[in-house]
Order: sequence, then C-alpha cells, then structure tokens
Amino acid sequence: PLNAKKGSQKSIGDGGKNGSDVGEKSGVSNKGNNTGNQIGKKPGATIDPATGKKVGRFIGDDKGNIMIEPVGGKTVKAGKDGADTHTLYPNGSNYQRLNPKGHDGDKTPHGHGHLEGTGPYLRGQGKSIDPLGKEVPWNSKAAHWPIK
Repeated sequence: PLNAKKGSQKSIGDGGKNGSDVGEKSGVSNKGNNTGNQIGKKPGATIDPATGKKVGRFIGDDKGNIMIEPVGGKTVKAGKDGADTHTLYPNGSNYQRLNPKGHDGDKTPHGHGHLEGTGPYLRGQGKSIDPLGKEVPWNSKAAHWPIK
C-alpha cells in the first residue's frame, strides 16, 4: 500500500476523463442511481487484505506513497518535527507509519504496519506485520516496508 504508483487511482464512469468509460460502452451505467440496467450487486466496502479492516481513506504524500486509514481511525503527524505520518486504529494504536527520514535504529526511509493494539503510543502498538499482513518481528527487514 505504501508504494502504489502515483496517479494509479482513477474514477470509473465519468466519460473517460479520469478513468475508464467501459461501463458506458457495455450498456451498464455507472452514473446516478439508475438501477434498472445494473448487473450483479453493489460493491461492498474496501477491505485491507493485510488486516481485514475496512478502509476509511487512502492517505498519500507528494512522492506517491499511499497509506490506509481504517474506518473510525485518524491520521496524525508524528516523530521529530512532525516528519512522520501515522494512521491510527479507532483506539489510537498505530495502523501504518510512514517514516520518510527513518527513525532511531534505522535512518533509511521506510514504513511500518501493525495489527490493532491496546491503545495509543508505542506501548499500545500492536504486533508488526509485513505488507501482506504476516506477523513479523518488529526489528526484522520484513517489518520495514520500502517507500518511494
């Protein structure tokens, strides 16, 4: 999630200005509330496959790094001089962390992901995960996600 290509998120059904107009060409309208010609069911919530949590928002920086803010969570500045960005679970524990200047112990730019913890700050932080959601040791290479 942190290294998605810049501009890779596009709208669908707006006449091709910002995305695909395939829906229009196929006879399925993506505009308005016209349910008469839609096929199948309405799309559900977007789920983060790494955590199983519903996505509230995608948060991006000017380099094209994308973070996930879960439903009910929030995004805050953190670290020295507010250089880091953290997305938080509703209970305040870290969801994802973007450390563009690194941090003590690893000064290279990177990100982190976490399962839900007990509450805010480092003490309340949940277990570290790799980008696919596998639990990993907090100090492992897999716990330090590549960023742009």
